[in-house]
This record gives sequence, C-alpha cells and structure tokens, in this order.
Amino acid sequence: MKKESKIILALREIYLLLKKIEENTRKTIKTRKPNYKEEFGQGSIFIFNQFNQVCVPPLVEAEKTKSIIQRCNTRWRENPKSEFWEKYFETVLQSPHLMGKNDRGWNATLYWLLGPINIEKVANGQYASNEKVSKY
Repeated sequence: MKKESKIILALREIYLLLKKIEENTRKTIKTRKPNYKEEFGQGSIFIFNQFNQVCVPPLVEAEKTKSIIQRCNTRWRENPKSEFWEKYFETVLQSPHLMGKNDRGWNATLYWLLGPINIEKVANGQYASNEKVSKY
C-alpha cells in the first residue's frame, strides 16, 4: 500500500507540473505579439504600381506577395524618390533583354528588378540598348 500511495503522490506532482507548464504556455501565447502582416508603406506602393503601369505588358503583372511587399518597402526606404523609380522602370522598358528578347526568352520580374544588385546593374546601364521595345 505504501508503494501505491507513493506512486499516486508522484503522479499527482507530475499532473500539477504539467498543469503549470500548460498555464505558462497559454500566457506566453497570449502575450506574444501577433504575426506582423507585411503591408505596403506609403511610398513602396508607388514602386509596385509604377512597375504594373509602365512595364505591364509585356512583362507579367506583379502580385502582392509577402516577398514583393518586403522588397518594395526595403527599396523605398533606400531610395524614397518617385522620380528615380519612374526613370528606373522606363529604363527597364527600353531594355530588350529585360523584356524577354534574349536567347532564353527570360524576362525580368518585379522581384528580380528589386534585387539590390540588379537595381544597380539596370540603373548603371548594363542592360541598355539602342533598340526600343514596344509596350504592346
């Protein structure tokens, strides 16, 4: 009988410990900040809209994905001038390579165009051409 009562006491202690762990877990979950839903900032929506207005068609329209929103927000913080982005997407439109006229049929996406290294390449004229690309 003594062994059984020791076992029952041990099980009771385990039960109380598990109950405390459960309560602490609930408190932690309640006090955690909710997942931050990425949203466009005031300026970064300009980048997104400018791409879709200037470069679509021939490029595929960009969708509002988390990664696109993050890149737009980051790039706008780095360069918050609408004139830069207007000129940038006009430069993209004038590049046959970026518009898909290349040996692979590859064309630039907004995600690719917002890569920090790619912005530098495009802005510095690496993809420039004398040939003009028709928007339609």
